[in-house]
Amino acid sequence: MLLTLGADGAVLYEKNGKTTRQLAVATTASDTTGAGDALIGAFAASYIATGEMQTVLR
Repeated sequence: MLLTLGADGAVLYEKNGKTTRQLAVATTASDTTGAGDALIGAFAASYIATGEMQTVLR
């Protein structure tokens, strides 16, 4: 499960019990509408292509 935390980044909870926290890159956003959806979509597409959850999250 990938949980988005807005400006605080994201947390990845894997089936094996491993938890990984990824901090967000500091930026000034003009509009955050759909940002979490975009992150989830990019994560899913990259994971399907590579099979590497840890690499994709970073």
